[in-house]
Amino acid sequence: MECAQINPTGSFENWSPSRLQELQTGAPSASLGQKLLLENQYTRIWEVILFPNERLPFRKIQGDYSLVAHTDGLLISRCGCGAMHLRRFKKGATEVIRHECTDPLEDMENIGDETLILNIIEFRTLNRFTYELNNNTDI
Repeated sequence: MECAQINPTGSFENWSPSRLQELQTGAPSASLGQKLLLENQYTRIWEVILFPNERLPFRKIQGDYSLVAHTDGLLISRCGCGAMHLRRFKKGATEVIRHECTDPLEDMENIGDETLILNIIEFRTLNRFTYELNNNTDI
């Protein structure tokens, strides 16, 4: 997977008025995908199927997650802090996404010509474990 930041953090100049309004007034979902395939105490596995020009509205990202691409594709992701990223996927690619934005809101829009199929793996206990290691607390 290739990723390029195409809009800097803190800048909303390249945002459409409708996306800005959604960001300011919308109620973001806590679901990272469209369909929850598996959930247990350790992980949630989400399915995302985006047709060309389809997008997932802003979602509240709780921590880092992993993406698995089942098709080639191209998408734009907008973060609530203003940053925009262009992501190019190759079938079979996997990537850990570190959510480093100061705002937890993020969307996904398929700007490619083909249907994009992804799985998002949300590691529930890893986020707690990583936090505790980084803050030198007992586990």
